[in-house]
Amino acid sequence: MSSLPADDLAFRQWLAARLKPHETTQPGHPLYVPVNEGTDHDPVKKILRDIRLNDSKESLNLVSGFSGAGKSSELRRLRKTLADEGYDAFIADADEYFMPNGNVDIEVLLIKLAAAWCDQLDQSEDIDAAQQSYMLRFWHWLKKTDVALEGVDLGGSLSAGDSALAKAEINAKIKITLKENPALIQRVQDARTKRPGAIRAELILFFSEMIRALRDQKPSSLSPVLILDSFEKLSDTPQTAGSVAESICTLLTAHFDELSIKGIHVILTMPPWIKLRGLGQDRVRLLFGVKLWTNTPERERWADGYARMRAVVLKRFEAEGLQRFFGEAQDGSRPLVDALIYASGGHIRDLITLLYEALLEAADGPPPDGQPIVTEANVRRVIAEHRSNISRLSDEAARCLHEIAESRNCSFPDHGTQATLTLTGLYNSHRAFVLPNDGEWHDVHPLALDAVKEKVRRLKGEAAVPAAAPAVKRRSSKAKVKPTSSRGHKSR
Repeated sequence: MSSLPADDLAFRQWLAARLKPHETTQPGHPLYVPVNEGTDHDPVKKILRDIRLNDSKESLNLVSGFSGAGKSSELRRLRKTLADEGYDAFIADADEYFMPNGNVDIEVLLIKLAAAWCDQLDQSEDIDAAQQSYMLRFWHWLKKTDVALEGVDLGGSLSAGDSALAKAEINAKIKITLKENPALIQRVQDARTKRPGAIRAELILFFSEMIRALRDQKPSSLSPVLILDSFEKLSDTPQTAGSVAESICTLLTAHFDELSIKGIHVILTMPPWIKLRGLGQDRVRLLFGVKLWTNTPERERWADGYARMRAVVLKRFEAEGLQRFFGEAQDGSRPLVDALIYASGGHIRDLITLLYEALLEAADGPPPDGQPIVTEANVRRVIAEHRSNISRLSDEAARCLHEIAESRNCSFPDHGTQATLTLTGLYNSHRAFVLPNDGEWHDVHPLALDAVKEKVRRLKGEAAVPAAAPAVKRRSSKAKVKPTSSRGHKSR
């Protein structure tokens, strides 16, 4: 008996609830699909190996990826695997500790890492912090250092009689203080001038004390792992004039070795533009989208990528839902599904958005007997709208994308703030991609290629040429969506 709602409207409502593009899934979630698992470029696999090989010491891994690459899902897959193997693995959210447009200081970062770890220890169900919270231990330690923040009241309206809630309120106050108090960076800088190296030495002792306290409670556990997610969101605005980017560059060049913490495996997410600027080439593990085409002049279809994206669609729709929505499979394939996959460029978030748009495009009411809910015309309109959105380009953006499409590389024009913002915007909006092969390579969204070429021709004063055929063609059931070609490019 089917588990899907029989009523047409109820089925569509059920489907809409499963097509939320910004919902983070992870192992154990009913909609999770490990699209990177089993691939040669799986970053989780490499981080796991690094941690296993260095269990008695520390390790440091930096993870990066443009918007929609699935960093949070992959980091949660990593955490679950580590927990299953006996590691004390924790994930903290940098949004709770850092202002989005604030500069990064090495000692401030380490202080906030210590606080984030203590907060996660307090939240852990299998760690007893009944006597005193780890976060309060951190706060008492901080008060004894040169960077103690004065005038912070942790009392007040605490929940009397509810120790768990009171602890959560204290932790929240400390996190807000660390995030929003502008005096912290200044006090760190003053302390560094007065006693160079003292803050880091005190931090090392504090981390050691917390490791011993943790081992006392869980002697059989393996080394602790601290994952700081969302750190990559720190970015410049026109008002910050590149200072945030430069502070991160300094972190990766002058202070990289100081990011390691003895006895702890640290994993930080990093802004993706550092790869575009050639920083951290051997230090940053990049998360890719799903590769749908090859790095050849014809951009030939990559079958494994389509199979992985079809698995995402199947998980969201289930087999019966696929049949009700798209109709019977034709020779084992569904051209409309593949057309939407092609239009997504290999980004799961975009694919889910396109599927939801197809649901909105479909006519109301139950379809005629034997007919699917969505039609070819519906899918054509969804893809056309998506093509229109990603084809709105400034002259500068068109030139950048044209260079990427022709060279399959990304040469950073300069290290200025505007260049960083422009290129990062192109990759985060999925007009440009970094894709896996034997090595990394760059390309442009297939739906944007014609617009890029036409805009560059106009800028050069050349005559226009006819646009490529639309993605969905009215042909037999065996028709396939062919990637747009790019002539004159040498295969890599």
